[in-house]
Parts: sequence; structure tokens; C-alpha cells
Amino acid sequence: MNLESGDITTYNDENGNDWSVTLVDTGLDTMKGARIKRVARFIDTDRFMVTYGDGLADIRIDQLLDFHRKADTIGTFTGVRMPSRFGTVSTDGQGRILSWQ
Repeated sequence: MNLESGDITTYNDENGNDWSVTLVDTGLDTMKGARIKRVARFIDTDRFMVTYGDGLADIRIDQLLDFHRKADTIGTFTGVRMPSRFGTVSTDGQGRILSWQ
């Protein structure tokens, strides 16, 4: 499959619901906010979801959407606390290490 920037592909999930994926080349050095701005022309609904590709989380989308609706806010952010590659140090506030994991 050879997709170009802005190509829209529609899929059906196992329940027969339609959903679509739009691939957009926003530029190699573009920051996150500018990427969202550059895809705005493809957003044709009141709500949309964005994910950033370097985190992985087990998120129930239906529960996230319910939370967002109840919060009545312009946006809802979910994130993943990445584990340190070098371990975590806990101190006592006096500069003494209590644990290093």
C-alpha cells in the first residue's frame, strides 16, 4: 500500500463501526502543536483524539471519552510515566540516598 500525505483510509472494526485513519506528512522537524495545526483541515467532527507515538498505554478509549465529556473541558491529556533507564533514586531531603532501584 502506497499512501500519500492526506490519504484517508476507512476501516470497520469487529462491531461494524466505521473509523478512519488519515496519514499526514507534517515535516520531520515539526513540533507537536504545529503538527496538530497542520492536520486541522482533516478534522470534521466536534471531538477528535490524538496520540503521540513514543508511548504505549492500556487506555480504555470509551472510559477516556466519558471522562472527557464529564470534565467539560476543551481537551484531555493522557500520558505515560516512562521508567528511568538508569534507575530511580529516593532521598531523605538532606541529600542522603534512601533507596536506589
